[in-house]
Amino acid sequence: MITILGSGEFVSEVIQHAEEKIKYQLARMELQKRIKEEIDIQCKNEKVPVAMLQSGSRRPPLPKLRRAIALKLVNEYGLSLA
Repeated sequence: MITILGSGEFVSEVIQHAEEKIKYQLARMELQKRIKEEIDIQCKNEKVPVAMLQSGSRRPPLPKLRRAIALKLVNEYGLSLA
């Protein structure tokens, strides 16, 4: 925990900025958790180990599964393809 000595507008701005940053980090952590869960669910449904999906192999059904996961993450979670 960081202690800021003093008062006034500057201290208020620093605290507000820190609180906003924490909110963003928590949201990002929650998003990462949901993405991992989604990938796990999709892999389980296709009976494909996550490690195989990550391997880069082009054997079926991996390309189709990667596409389905990518589309869902873009459309439902707002991730970019970049």
